[in-house]
Amino acid sequence: MKFRYFVLPLAVPAILAGGLVGAEKVSADSLTGELRSRITHTLPDSRVEDINLRGRPYVVSRFNGEVSTAYLRLSPPEGVSTEQLLVQELDLETGKAERLTFFVTLPYPDGSAATPVLRADGSYTGFGRLNGQKVSYPASLYDRRLTVRPTAGAAPEAVRVPAVPGLRVAQSWAAEDGIHVELTADDVATRS
Repeated sequence: MKFRYFVLPLAVPAILAGGLVGAEKVSADSLTGELRSRITHTLPDSRVEDINLRGRPYVVSRFNGEVSTAYLRLSPPEGVSTEQLLVQELDLETGKAERLTFFVTLPYPDGSAATPVLRADGSYTGFGRLNGQKVSYPASLYDRRLTVRPTAGAAPEAVRVPAVPGLRVAQSWAAEDGIHVELTADDVATRS
């Protein structure tokens, strides 16, 4: 038997697989670049530090002109320890995102660090314990100022959040590393 009869059947699938891997990488890079550009223009006060793109295969997402889900770590503004952004169902043609969700962590003021009250499954509730007292952490948003007013203990400083039309407080809770606040906005127009 000739050597080519063994090599050819093995080479064709390897070449096709390599092409698919390359196309997937190019598509992921393209989607990430487009997303970074849109978020940078839509939120000029925020700097994108990292992007975790979801929704494989990326080739299909690129072909459809959409980003189904992406997590972005943003440079936190003053008074915030971490800020993350979840982008859902971004249509790259229209620039409209079905939902933007910001996860903001405010550090506890000195002497007011609470122990989170957890559910039986280990998930967070809206409460913490401070000096044996059950404390809630209601958050409000007015004129781009996020304010948390705990029912006991010192309140963290109010912080500015991005100017996103329709942004509202979804929930807040106590965690080990601070007070977490989830902010959401629906049907957000992004700019490129």
